[in-house]
Amino acid sequence: PFPDTHLDGMSIDEQGMLWIAVCGGGRIMRVNPDSGKIIQEVHLPVKLPTNCAFGGPEMAILYVTSARETLSSEELQDYPLSGSVLQVLNLGVCGRASMPAK
Repeated sequence: PFPDTHLDGMSIDEQGMLWIAVCGGGRIMRVNPDSGKIIQEVHLPVKLPTNCAFGGPEMAILYVTSARETLSSEELQDYPLSGSVLQVLNLGVCGRASMPAK
């Protein structure tokens, strides 16, 4: 089972900031990797976001995966979108394209 809250998957935006899924915390957060400061948070309709990745036109959509296996029936009633892939729009920042492996 998941602990109450832990940092999970992450992605990087065009400004070099990290977007991190807070599993158990129901949110993703944008963090400055140099200072560790949280710049922005987006609360989600799921309890267990697991990863995030930019995509779509101009890398402007943040896709967020989520888990549902460890949730109780009551939590599934509170978070019926658990296990879904969510789209977060209008973040004001785009993702950075991945570098191909060499």
